[in-house]
Amino acid sequence: MQRELLAALVFCAILAACVREVDQKTFDGVYRAGKSIEGATAVGVAYQQFSQLLQNLAIEIAIANDKVRSDKEKELLRAYPEVLGTHRDSRAVWRLKIESLRHSFVPEGKIFVHKWHDDLRRVVQKYKVPVEMDKDLNYYIPEDSIQRIWATARKQLEKADAVLLGKR
Repeated sequence: MQRELLAALVFCAILAACVREVDQKTFDGVYRAGKSIEGATAVGVAYQQFSQLLQNLAIEIAIANDKVRSDKEKELLRAYPEVLGTHRDSRAVWRLKIESLRHSFVPEGKIFVHKWHDDLRRVVQKYKVPVEMDKDLNYYIPEDSIQRIWATARKQLEKADAVLLGKR
């Protein structure tokens, strides 16, 4: 009897170790929201739609936050907001791009940096965005800086998804 009980306990312990540490349902909305942004940035998205997609991801992260239990779920809850933050950085650069369109002196393919603030400095440093200055002391960053930041977000999302799907 004791032997059977011990075998059953060992079996339960092995089974518990094999069970995923992440409740897929908890992160289903976050996963879908992240993939929506990834798909939209791959094929083209309007600024307003992109902002809505970011809002959806933020909402899904907040919902998942209320449900996390395991250490892996807590790890995911740190990973997905990082993706959101990166996309917010890209939106800030995109907003600068839109504002640059108002100025006729801005060279094609460049984004006019009209005001250096701490957030912009952080973005330039974090994503290694090259900065140029013209003879009139105007600062510019490349227009493709947005795609550079999106590429970083894609890598972050891949890592988070790997944890969610049990591949890491």
